[in-house]
Amino acid sequence: MKKLLAIMVLSLLWCSVVFSHEAPKTTEAKQNYIQNYLQLFEIEAEIINTLWDEKKPGIKYAIKNNGSEILTEIKVTVYFLDKNDNPFFEKSYSPISKYNFDYKILKPNYTYRFDKNKYQTIDNLGDEWSGKIKIEIVDIEFAE
Repeated sequence: MKKLLAIMVLSLLWCSVVFSHEAPKTTEAKQNYIQNYLQLFEIEAEIINTLWDEKKPGIKYAIKNNGSEILTEIKVTVYFLDKNDNPFFEKSYSPISKYNFDYKILKPNYTYRFDKNKYQTIDNLGDEWSGKIKIEIVDIEFAE
């Protein structure tokens, strides 16, 4: 009986070592994951009518996690382009964050996207804005 118990304990320990996984932590590993496994798409930028009938620049996008890690933080930076396609203003957002009131994670094969009529709005872009943006994922955090 003691041998059987010892074998079971050793088997459990071996399984936990074999199947344990530590999320990447280095900047290089994060950048690699961003480049190889995260996809930005459905990018929209336009002047929208807000609930109060104000006309404001609005943006929306979707992010697909094609990798095997669970993400607890995603930070994106949006660059607003002028008529010559040069950035003149930027703003960072965290669509996936443990600090958001509706804490979300992004599981493998899942997609984060805005609701149909929801946008992130920007005040005071001025007449410089061409209606174009460039967006990139600049940082992520993995679940432990």
